[in-house]
Amino acid sequence: MRNGARVYVSDFGFQLSREVVGDGAGWIIGAAPRAYYAYRADEAFRLAPEAGWSVQEHGVAPAPTVTAIEPHEVVERIKQVGNTAFKAGRLDEADAAYTRALDVAAECADAFGVDEDVNARLLANRAEARLQLGAFRGAGDDAAAAIEADPCFVK
Repeated sequence: MRNGARVYVSDFGFQLSREVVGDGAGWIIGAAPRAYYAYRADEAFRLAPEAGWSVQEHGVAPAPTVTAIEPHEVVERIKQVGNTAFKAGRLDEADAAYTRALDVAAECADAFGVDEDVNARLLANRAEARLQLGAFRGAGDDAAAAIEADPCFVK
């Protein structure tokens, strides 16, 4: 609490508090020891932040949570989202998930577990989703790319 108001701390270490700004109340954001920005607001900004912030109680900073995630795990999780959507008949959602997984795989091409086999499976899955959507050109392009990535993959 500072000046009777809660202090919120972001995942990046910034502090946010509702305090007197000029001649009215507002939000102040900063990192100790100085404020970076102050915004005066009346009723509009009395709500506390919802995402990415945690309450700092009694001057004790909340403990950060760090989770290491390997790129191949991220790709697999996104692929599973696509698989679930595909099985439920949400083909546009499946197509988008496979596309996102392919994007992550491309960004992390040299990472452990992200290889041509993974790309071939993602391309084949997206090809099937596009085929069922009637996007035949995209389905054909993906199928050809899947075969090129892994000629032995027969799906």
